[in-house]
Amino acid sequence: MDAAAVETAPVAAPKRPRTGSASVQMNTRIDRELKRAGDAVLEQVGLTPTEAVRCLYELALRHRDRPQELRELLEPTSQEERAAREAERECRLKVALEGATMCQRFYDEHGITPDPTMANLPYDRLRELALMDEYGLLDEQDGAFLYGPDYEEARSA
Repeated sequence: MDAAAVETAPVAAPKRPRTGSASVQMNTRIDRELKRAGDAVLEQVGLTPTEAVRCLYELALRHRDRPQELRELLEPTSQEERAAREAERECRLKVALEGATMCQRFYDEHGITPDPTMANLPYDRLRELALMDEYGLLDEQDGAFLYGPDYEEARSA
């Protein structure tokens, strides 16, 4: 048998015994050509589509405590993509920290004590208040709540 025949020869995968637990049926949509090509590869390794899906779920369970590792196994990325993603994350973190530092510096320079209740506001409410402020829709009560008791003093400075 030549090397090419050995590489493409079907490899019998061990059959998994069915357990006594009830099984469920899954229906998925997949691109026709992807299914055709995938079925051919699965046949070469001796797996049915059902067995392949079972293997996928077993793989997910084995990696339940390592989701990034599972993601990398399922959707491998190149070293360059990982480096770019990490650089983007670091850039976003740097910008966020710079923004927080700028806010703190502004408060310090103008003698403003931030309202401690602001730390408990959910992101959506903070965003809503910021947009209202940007478009001049804050009334005095909202402004005082948003910026604390020094709101008018800071606004007139």
